[in-house]
Amino acid sequence: MSEITKQIEARFLELGVKVETSEIEAKLDQLINKFKVPPEEARRNVINYFLKKHNIRNLIFSPA
Repeated sequence: MSEITKQIEARFLELGVKVETSEIEAKLDQLINKFKVPPEEARRNVINYFLKKHNIRNLIFSPA
């Protein structure tokens, strides 16, 4: 899970947006451990959440 967190954080930094590691980890933890969402789906969900939160168009955020 920490690798996914680092990837998400790095991608947003490339876009000039600082997303707190703890926020990413909390969202991933909830989705993966509490709701049993597969890690890749949880990754997409967290990315989309922060894209919306920071008003970033999804078209400019390509997958890793």
